[in-house]
Amino acid sequence: MISIDIIVPTYNRLADIHKFVDEILAQTYPAFTVYIVDDCGDCDLNWLVHYDVKIHYIRLQKNQGQSSARNVAIKMGKGDIVVSLDDDAWFLDDKEALTKLAERFMKSDKIGCLMFDVLEPEKKWLSEIRNLNDGEVIGSHITCGCAYQRIALEKIGGFNEFFHSGSEESDMSFKLIYFGYELIFTKQIRVFHNYNGQERSRKWYNKVRYNTTRNDLLIVLMYFPKVFVLKYFFGKYFSHIKFSLLNKRNNKVDQLTAFCLTILTIFAVPFYIRRIGKNRRELSKSDFINWLNIRW
Repeated sequence: MISIDIIVPTYNRLADIHKFVDEILAQTYPAFTVYIVDDCGDCDLNWLVHYDVKIHYIRLQKNQGQSSARNVAIKMGKGDIVVSLDDDAWFLDDKEALTKLAERFMKSDKIGCLMFDVLEPEKKWLSEIRNLNDGEVIGSHITCGCAYQRIALEKIGGFNEFFHSGSEESDMSFKLIYFGYELIFTKQIRVFHNYNGQERSRKWYNKVRYNTTRNDLLIVLMYFPKVFVLKYFFGKYFSHIKFSLLNKRNNKVDQLTAFCLTILTIFAVPFYIRRIGKNRRELSKSDFINWLNIRW
């Protein structure tokens, strides 16, 4: 029987983690283990230590970001399949989701990542928003609801921890493509993601804006064929600047802060040149063009 690890980074989400645990333990598939990694949050989650034999609780001594938290859980587990869920995401009205997941991976060893259909409050299903079909090959994914082959994760080296948070999913997608794995979308496994960006703090938003812009620029340098680097590097940079100015979430003061942080990201890039050199995996021109056609 295929064994499944479920990895969940958490940070100050007490109410959601209660809901998550109750939902995941309702799964009928017998061979799964849950690794909840507390990224040094302020909530008391020690009740998880003895909550259930399937639950493993790990608390980090300092905040390291989602990528590091996920890597901690990946290294602790031994499952053939590694499911990535957020602490505010759970399978929706389906106790057989893990059974379906195992059956899907048994059909092909080329699947590096299986992306689930995701629903967020006051939004449509991801399949509707992106017009995705079941079994479709995709070029992007989100870690709030997906699964990886462990052998694929080990081959690509897991998550790049220097990203901390923001765009780590793009990095994972490119690494999987580089090593010849497919990213597949499924409508048969559904996840509800209880996410509302409006409820997050200004500090959180500004950090995400900075990290996402910086990381997007680094990804261009790490994976894009040389002939496309300049075009997409500056294209993404100015696109993020435009977004920071037009985002309706913010008032004028917040927009100015987000704008300034976005501008500053280009000055941070040179400090990562050595790491970029070590991590550069240039896609072939044909793989890159194919990715352009299937990306979100």
